[in-house]
Amino acid sequence: MTLPVPPPGAGADVYGVNRPSLADARTALNAVYGERAAAALWPVLLERARLTGAETGSPALERLMEAMSGHHPVTALCARSLTIRLYSYQRLSAIDETDRSAE
Repeated sequence: MTLPVPPPGAGADVYGVNRPSLADARTALNAVYGERAAAALWPVLLERARLTGAETGSPALERLMEAMSGHHPVTALCARSLTIRLYSYQRLSAIDETDRSAE
C-alpha cells in the first residue's frame, strides 16, 4: 500500500519527514478500508480517544493511536505505522535542533 506523500513545503518537515497528524491517520484509514468504511470508523475512534477531530499536535495523535491500537488488528497496524512516523519525526527534530544550535 502506498500512502500519499505531501508535496515539499506542505508542512514543517525535518529531513523530508513531516509530523503525522489526525488528517494523516484518516488518510491511512481511507487507504486501508476505503472511504465509506473509514467514514463510519472515524467517529468511533474519535469517541474512544475523546477527541473532536479538530485537535492538532502530538498529544491528540497519541490518544487517537491508542484508540486505534485497541481496535481491529488492521486498524492497530495503521496506528503502529503512525507511531513509527511520529517517533521518527521527533528523533529527527531533536537531531535537527542539535545541528542548528551547533552552527
